[in-house]
Amino acid sequence: MKKLCAVVFAIMLSATAVQAHVSDVEGEDASFSSPKILTDPSHSQVVYAYLGWFDIDVYEFTVPPAMRPIMDDSIPPQIIGWEPIMIPMEVPILDADGHVVMDYTQSPPVPVTVPVLDEYGAPVMAPLAEEQFLINAQALPPACTEYENTYLSVGLFGPGLPDYSNYPAFPGSSDPGYGLLMAINNPVAGAERPIYTIFADEMNHEVDEVNAEGCNAPYLNQDESLSLYLPHGLTQECLHCNPWTCDNSNALTWYAVYAGTYKIVVFNNSGMPADYVLSQGIEESFTCEELELTIDLLKQAAGGQLFQISNCTSAGDSGFTGCAAPPF
Repeated sequence: MKKLCAVVFAIMLSATAVQAHVSDVEGEDASFSSPKILTDPSHSQVVYAYLGWFDIDVYEFTVPPAMRPIMDDSIPPQIIGWEPIMIPMEVPILDADGHVVMDYTQSPPVPVTVPVLDEYGAPVMAPLAEEQFLINAQALPPACTEYENTYLSVGLFGPGLPDYSNYPAFPGSSDPGYGLLMAINNPVAGAERPIYTIFADEMNHEVDEVNAEGCNAPYLNQDESLSLYLPHGLTQECLHCNPWTCDNSNALTWYAVYAGTYKIVVFNNSGMPADYVLSQGIEESFTCEELELTIDLLKQAAGGQLFQISNCTSAGDSGFTGCAAPPF
């Protein structure tokens, strides 16, 4: 099934409409040593998850290589990634008066990152992917006043990405051999925290459409709307009505043109525990069973059953009532 235009809560940061996502729960803690595997990453998915103290959640997916040569001049060759090496540095020897003498000594080695090289000393180039698609990931806390100052950041390890030493503040282990792209979601002084709301009425209208095609998805009760905090720069109105006006500076987007294993990492800037919903992917594709599970999990989330927070004081909804009619 490939229909559902503005439903369950994908935040489409690629300046397209909001769409539906196949849903799942984190289950066991997703970590570097035991990441949660995301299947079919080119399609939309959401995961209800929780960060513990100073926790980093890790999600992994693999983009297979092209089975035949791809001749596309628009895709630049890119090294596959980076690896750390230890370089001893020469430092001058000073005399008792602080003057430099002629002799030098070596300091302890310092870490630097260099391109991954093959056995002949040439940079290893990233292979092209068979299927190219947009990676689009955000970690959205429930819109509880207790989470109003919770800002979750998202990173992406993968082939062809920038040198991860560009992010010295990243709290987790680096992944040698690949690069790293980060979306650090920081507070904006004086700005109201934007909210995205999945309204029960709107969702039920979409359920009517898919059930008419043969599914048997459940309906939401009127009190089963779900609100999530958006990154600054995004609003429900811009995502629905004028996506080209959205500010995606706090969003993680990357076009996956290179094959390999990718890791999405999520962490809280403050290190404090937090519930969140990971939204990843764009193109929707559902079986009826997947859609039924998606709505069932949405009902549980709206009732607070999928979140660890014991007392969620609602911050309200987005107030979105629809797009204004064009002035003509």
